[in-house]
Amino acid sequence: MKTLNLKAGRACFRLLSGVRHRLLAACLAGLALAAPPARAEAEAPAPPDVLILNSYAPGYAWSDDEIAGALGVLRKSHPLIEPVIEYLDFKRFTDPARERWLIEDVADKCRVRPPRLIITFDNAAFDFALKYRARLGPDIPIVFGGMNRFTPPMIAGHRGITGVSEQSDYSGTFALIAHLRPRARRVLVISNQTESGRESRAAFAELRPRYADRYTFEFFDHWTNAELIDRVANLSDDWVGLILDATRDETGHDNYFAPGFSQALSTQARVPVFLTSRPPGGNDWSVYPWDGIGGGMVVADLHGAAVGELAARVLAGESPAGLPVVRYSPQRLEVDYRQMQRFRLSVDQLPPGTQVLNAPVTFYQVNRSRIILTAGVILLLCGIIAALSLNILWRRRAERALRRAEEQLRSAQKLEAIGLLAGGVAHDFNNILQVIRGHAGFLEESLAGAAAPLEDVRTILSASERGAQLTRQLLAFSRKQPLLPEAVEANALVTDLVKMLRRVLGEHIEVQLALLPEPCTFVADKAQLEQVLLNLCVNARDAMPSGGRLRIELKQTTLAAADTASLPELKPGPHLVLTVSDTGCGMRRELVEHLFEPFFTTKAPGHGTGLGLSVVYGVVRQHGGAIRVYSEVGQGSVFRILLPLNPAVASVPTEKIAEEFPAGHGAILLAEDDPQVRRIGERVLAHNGFEVLTAANGEEAEQLIAEHHARLRLVVLDVLMPKRTGREVFNTLRREYPRVRVLFCSGYSADMLPKEIAPEAGVALINKPYTARELLDRVHQLLRD
Repeated sequence: MKTLNLKAGRACFRLLSGVRHRLLAACLAGLALAAPPARAEAEAPAPPDVLILNSYAPGYAWSDDEIAGALGVLRKSHPLIEPVIEYLDFKRFTDPARERWLIEDVADKCRVRPPRLIITFDNAAFDFALKYRARLGPDIPIVFGGMNRFTPPMIAGHRGITGVSEQSDYSGTFALIAHLRPRARRVLVISNQTESGRESRAAFAELRPRYADRYTFEFFDHWTNAELIDRVANLSDDWVGLILDATRDETGHDNYFAPGFSQALSTQARVPVFLTSRPPGGNDWSVYPWDGIGGGMVVADLHGAAVGELAARVLAGESPAGLPVVRYSPQRLEVDYRQMQRFRLSVDQLPPGTQVLNAPVTFYQVNRSRIILTAGVILLLCGIIAALSLNILWRRRAERALRRAEEQLRSAQKLEAIGLLAGGVAHDFNNILQVIRGHAGFLEESLAGAAAPLEDVRTILSASERGAQLTRQLLAFSRKQPLLPEAVEANALVTDLVKMLRRVLGEHIEVQLALLPEPCTFVADKAQLEQVLLNLCVNARDAMPSGGRLRIELKQTTLAAADTASLPELKPGPHLVLTVSDTGCGMRRELVEHLFEPFFTTKAPGHGTGLGLSVVYGVVRQHGGAIRVYSEVGQGSVFRILLPLNPAVASVPTEKIAEEFPAGHGAILLAEDDPQVRRIGERVLAHNGFEVLTAANGEEAEQLIAEHHARLRLVVLDVLMPKRTGREVFNTLRREYPRVRVLFCSGYSADMLPKEIAPEAGVALINKPYTARELLDRVHQLLRD
């Protein structure tokens, strides 16, 4: 367009004559050159958005070549096209949770950049696109490639779909076998137990009856490289070999880049061995380890280009309905010349169009390669020595890293098993405690005024409360316990814990306390903070085996906005500063940097799990705080914890349950699988005036809901029940009777419950063991709301 503007300027210049007009003409020409491009040029059409779904991970050569082939064709008509490529990696990872995460990610990208076309490679990607087509875009056409064992019913009932099937032409290969080895009557079919190997064998099994009258087939699926080479080396003359998939042997050895395997196979086989698919990488087999293996009707390197041709036609406006599926991928007949010579087969016998690989080259070409090889042998040897040296170094490093990773994995597995055990024990123990606390509460009410028996009952209640604390500690150990905020007085927290720790620390440790001059109450999980202090104090004791001084100091400070620059975890405002210092051995700086990493410990084997300080860090961060460490070798260590304070809640009482409750009315359904816990709940609710219906499992609960939903005010559901879980009953309620309120109860914490049955936001949860007052308080609160 600039050229057109320049021509216009020159035309104006020719119309002007005379010296006095030349300056004006020059100005006009300059303006024409400086004129901006026309709008049509500035607004060139944007390339179409295309989504490519690949079943494999990046780096799988065959799949990458397919994508490259398709893009090579598409860029002929759309040079600037930059498709979104999603590597689904379904061949290695098939977890349903990961699939849900993938569709969320891909669907989000489709919402941001709606594609005009979806291209899939391999069956898994196509199934994914078809399964979630409504979310990706029901009207977006799909072009598939790499589809194994395609049949028309696979796309029946779906519109806007076409593609290229990746199907080997066994008939062409068997025609070649019959042509070159007419006396062969038995075929050794070589495959393996990889997913592609099983797919290839299944596809071959469908075609096997066609050749059953001429050939006897023996399937060789379980083999090592040595066993396979030995087998083909001992075949008689009436055999031929047919490789469906030999990329990996029974031990997992990868044969893609193992020259020794293919060379041994091709030189020791007594009969020709044929292929049905060629490894990726182009037309010259001599650069691949399959060099020298027979031949066959192989899938050529044109498969991706064929997919790209269909995709380009769809983007050009053609309807996929008018583009039939390409049932057979582009293929060609290929043979290896050296194998032909070895088995005294004439090239003249080959059908027209057969590509002969490794055929003799000219004298110059042969000598040129040798000259280059000779000239570069010294450099090659130097490179080999360097490569071997680096390989040995990298291998040693990898082995050390592997040993460390294996040790960490074993530790993590042990911890996970212990955590699951602790959570399960806590759940069952909570049901037992619920029965003890419930009946002890009933006794306490009935024995009011009888001093001696009442004292015994209160002792039982106190013991059950300690048991409940134990279950909370078990859940905290498994790191599944949510925060239980309550009003905590800082001085009392420290002094009470130090009293308990006196015996743990020992007489050789001097404990110094520096408390706040005034009481300071803030909201936190007291049990979790006690665990933090306990871990820090025990670590300090271990750092002072010969004795020393442990100092615990409390301060209050107010952080300004400028102060948070070095403490990005914190927000400006009042904070409690808890400092725990010791006069122990201290640590080097490089150790301090890894101090809060899980499984990192400076203690001797058997004297530490490496989890104590990681738990400390997690609890502090869960409270919205920060922790800093200062340590020097021989000078001891200082741990400083900052926790946010909220003065507005300093006077909040720890007991929030009302002392008395109004008489209840109406019907409540109590669903609980433990009969003793169910009787306690029924008794508490009935005593308060409610009409109580009970169910021992989810099915009974749904039946009672269907019969009495008109008069039900509340349903109390145990989360884990036989036959129907509490969440399933809850879904029925929300769908059919949304007015009925729901109170979940469980011996697990809310965070530990499986996601599919965890209570939703806005629905109340009460943890076992609970008292009668706690249950009534939660029930009346729900009914009031």
